[in-house]
Amino acid sequence: MRIFFLLQESLSGYRRYKLSFFLTVFSIFIAISLLGFFSYLFINAQLLVNEVRNRVQVEAFFYNYVSDAKADSLIKELYKIEGVSKISYISREQAKQRFIKETGIDFKDVLNYNPLPASITIELETELIKKDYIANLKKYLLATKLISDVIYNQEFLDKIEARTSTIQKILIITFAIVSISTILLISNTIRLAMQNKVDVINTMRLVGATNIFIELPFLIEGIIVGFLGSLFSALLVYGLHNIISELIIVEILITKKTLLLLLFSMICLSSLLGFLGSFFTIKKFLKNSALSK
Repeated sequence: MRIFFLLQESLSGYRRYKLSFFLTVFSIFIAISLLGFFSYLFINAQLLVNEVRNRVQVEAFFYNYVSDAKADSLIKELYKIEGVSKISYISREQAKQRFIKETGIDFKDVLNYNPLPASITIELETELIKKDYIANLKKYLLATKLISDVIYNQEFLDKIEARTSTIQKILIITFAIVSISTILLISNTIRLAMQNKVDVINTMRLVGATNIFIELPFLIEGIIVGFLGSLFSALLVYGLHNIISELIIVEILITKKTLLLLLFSMICLSSLLGFLGSFFTIKKFLKNSALSK
């Protein structure tokens, strides 16, 4: 019976200030939608960086005078370095055959020797693929006097990470703005509800109602406002995901499980902000009303 009363009290306020309630839900919908969509973009960007990072390989070319024995000795030493997961050796003859296969050109008609050097392709552990790490590895390889050149696509990775960093900063700023604005919006709605029910609150106090019993309907009201706004936001982000997946050629890396977790987090966050907005407003209102007596 008490639960039914609390729910009835929480919902009764909406009929008295429909416009304020609608504007609050709509504002939260816009705010959480922005936060959710930027989070969606950030997750995809982070997954893309990880995907590119997994493909980063270091290719080192031997001088032509380096024997297979010396190359094999260097490979054994490289395996002792932390972060090196796999090394593939490509002999001069294998390099020649690969060149002919890829280009269809056999340079033996022009040259009487094989100009292509032997090389090694080094695959690294994902968490250690960083600019400084690869720079140190390159320095080590060149210092052996066995390697003539080292190449890798780190520059491309740096560009992607820079873009991801920008999105991350935007996400943090958006999160801060959304959190503060949501709390303020819900606080304003709850304050209006309590002002409309000030006589009811005073009567409940006179008959011995506890503060918790008085606060609960407004706390539930704040949670409901936050929940409704984020529910529509979650539906919007899910719809945008489906549209993006259909229209954009670039692969969307976010999994369905991760997407659902994001949508669930949006709803939980907004509901929590609704609770906090209500909680602080109620405490302040009851404290001020008690002091005014």
